[in-house]
Amino acid sequence: MTESFDQYFFSKDAIINYLSKQRAKYAKKRSKNHIMATISRRRKYHEIIKNQNKDDILFKITPPRRLWVRLSKEKRYENGYKINSIDKNKKAILLTIKKHMQNFRQYKYLDELNIFISNIQESIKGRTFSFEAPEIRPEPKVKGSSVCRPISNFSLEDNLINCLTNKYLTHFLDELFYEYSFAFRARRLINSEQRVPNHHDAFKLIIDYLEKNAGERIFVAECDMQKFYDTVNHKIVIRQFLKMCFKKNPKIC
Repeated sequence: MTESFDQYFFSKDAIINYLSKQRAKYAKKRSKNHIMATISRRRKYHEIIKNQNKDDILFKITPPRRLWVRLSKEKRYENGYKINSIDKNKKAILLTIKKHMQNFRQYKYLDELNIFISNIQESIKGRTFSFEAPEIRPEPKVKGSSVCRPISNFSLEDNLINCLTNKYLTHFLDELFYEYSFAFRARRLINSEQRVPNHHDAFKLIIDYLEKNAGERIFVAECDMQKFYDTVNHKIVIRQFLKMCFKKNPKIC
């Protein structure tokens, strides 16, 4: 593992890439809400949205929609297929930030963005770092049901740190996983292409196995542990995690 936790997974580009995707997701959500507001003729919808965005840190550290670079037709396609709206907006935001960083003109959001990135990079270096208490909101288990489950809403900073740390751990521990385990794996070279293993690879292995063992009895086992993360002993998980880390690199333990 040559990539450094802070220098690679928390590089400026990695943080901007994450923020651009979150802003693109919000743009899609807002577009859907706008359509519904138009259909239902909700009044003062744009004024409400403007006031909500005014204090949202994500809007302070990303370029305003009116400044986004317009993608050429070629950039809207990948491998011959048209990319979805989130990927399209993410690409537009990334190109906009790159363009503005190369210009001599000052943009207020860039100053805020650089401060945000520096604060994130500094916070992960300290041994005293901890996540802030999340906001807990109820969400119905089934639409229209009065039975709810608690959902944790973390801050943008904590979500970013959690996501990029997860990417680091995925790469760091990947080689210790079973060869035919396909969930939560790191990007690798597969058939001359750098990508993450997916369900298509699992299906191909199953089909190949069935073809090689045609005519024989095949047994399939399925297991699902209900509320696994609520019932598993966290002390055991932490102990096994530390053992795996030590096996991979004794110096970090």
